[in-house]
Amino acid sequence: MEKDKKTIREVALVDILNKLPEIIPLNCEEDFRGDNYDLFFSALGFEERCLTIPERLSNLDDFGCKRAIYFEYSTNTDDNEVNKPRLMNALHEFADSVDFLRCDTDDFTKNLRTILAICSTSEKIPKIMLDISVCSSKLIISIMKVFLDFDIYLEILYSEAETYHPTPEEFAEESDKWTSEGGFGIARGVGNIIPSPEYPGANRENPNIIIAFPTFKPERTKAITTYIDEAITMRPGKRIIWIVGDPNMDSKARIERKKMIREINKIPEDAVCYEVSTLDYKKQLRFWKVYIKIKIWTFISIFLH
Repeated sequence: MEKDKKTIREVALVDILNKLPEIIPLNCEEDFRGDNYDLFFSALGFEERCLTIPERLSNLDDFGCKRAIYFEYSTNTDDNEVNKPRLMNALHEFADSVDFLRCDTDDFTKNLRTILAICSTSEKIPKIMLDISVCSSKLIISIMKVFLDFDIYLEILYSEAETYHPTPEEFAEESDKWTSEGGFGIARGVGNIIPSPEYPGANRENPNIIIAFPTFKPERTKAITTYIDEAITMRPGKRIIWIVGDPNMDSKARIERKKMIREINKIPEDAVCYEVSTLDYKKQLRFWKVYIKIKIWTFISIFLH
């Protein structure tokens, strides 16, 4: 008897892009009233917006969650602790149990995977809510790498900052604070550069191209490019592709923001540079599909510790 033939078909990004969910404004009262989730994840940070979504959920009389887990960073601990009491109070209002997880330890993804495995033991698909408002980029992609290995229903929430620093006025008054390597800016200095265990990449020697996402602390990008290939740092030419964030602001503020990030990182006028939406992930995916028509022979994912 002939066995059933199975066909493997390649699915391109263009085939599914329109089927991906849209980003919609959050209305806790309408979206989550009377709902119950298995897991709620958020991060404890020094920005007050780490409290916005948990506190709004805590005000719902009939919203519940079996377990809430907040991520703790090993940096800025004193500043983060200021928001801890309010975050704990909010989580305890709607969750049966509350725990924390160190997110910058070597065993973080292993511990997260264990939590999801326990939650996935029943036949019912776990309902999970993830608040990424103050999650670092390293934390987000580490989480998503684990989440993609499980069959889950995932709701991703995000609360934007009311004010993004530096403001044009702050930058005009103390531009050296943001452009010089000795300045403070949002963060200070660079610790270790650690290859991501979730995205190990390939051999970093003699890469053809580096794709750089500039931040408001130029030491970070410089440290990473130097780590990969010091020659590229000294003579970048066309070997660094800069991806500048196009923020979710009014037109004037967007122009000023992008101008600041270029000046802070000393991006040359003739550099290969693209602007990509910082909020609309579908625009980002279309960009990578349509505009970056190059082959990356060497790619290494590295993050700052």
